[in-house]
Amino acid sequence: MTVMENGTIKKHHREGVEIKNGSEAQLKRGALHFMFIGISENLKAGDSITMTLSN
Repeated sequence: MTVMENGTIKKHHREGVEIKNGSEAQLKRGALHFMFIGISENLKAGDSITMTLSN
């Protein structure tokens, strides 16, 4: 979650995001997005990866 604190944008970790059956979630910079931490390869704009989402 992104919030503005004292004129500074801060990111906060979320434990999960509920996406109800049949609905959609839009992922984009500055809004709901994934941050990949600890990956072993260098990604650059235009690269694609495979990931699995589960509940």
